[in-house]
Amino acid sequence: MIGAVPPILFITIFLSAILIKLNDKMRTIFVGIYYLPTVTSIVTFTLAWKWIYNYRYGILNFIVRLLGYENINWLSNKYTVIPSIIIMLIYAGIGVPIILYISAMAGIPQTLYDSAMIDGATDWQILWKITVPLIMPTTLYLLVTLTIAMFQVFIFVLLMTGGGPYYRTTTISYLMIQEAFTDSNFGISSAIGIIFLVIIAGLAMVQYKWFSKEIEY
Repeated sequence: MIGAVPPILFITIFLSAILIKLNDKMRTIFVGIYYLPTVTSIVTFTLAWKWIYNYRYGILNFIVRLLGYENINWLSNKYTVIPSIIIMLIYAGIGVPIILYISAMAGIPQTLYDSAMIDGATDWQILWKITVPLIMPTTLYLLVTLTIAMFQVFIFVLLMTGGGPYYRTTTISYLMIQEAFTDSNFGISSAIGIIFLVIIAGLAMVQYKWFSKEIEY
């Protein structure tokens, strides 16, 4: 489910750039809306999304029927199951990054933006040439923590698909727990855990090497 990490970062940077320009009251309301999945029970959140994807009664297939198409078995089709779960993970994962990005953006001196606007820079250029480079430490932190979190996805998979169809959604953490507590293969589970640790540590070091840099205003 690591495929959810880049969309989360891009979406939250874009949303944070919009929210930082709102007044305090409106910003608080929208941040609260985006943060709501974070404080919601993970079981409740997952079951709600499972009903959204329900083949017969889900609101998503209701929309599909309105458009004149047949129902789609979102969670049982090997082509749609991973995108379906990634969309759910994106919505579940944007709450904390938005708060961190807004805090990081608030610390950027306004004089940098004023100078860019005087030079005729567009909002898009300001975002990608000033804001994004200056919030890189926050991006690095989120990249590492979100990658680890996506490798640890278990409850979502357990309740949504049970690792299927055809093992398409069997994550490392799901396989490790299944081997230990379902099949009682504790040796295999321990080996998976060690490999899991090596993969996460390796990715974290690579991410730190490529994205870490000193920031000076």
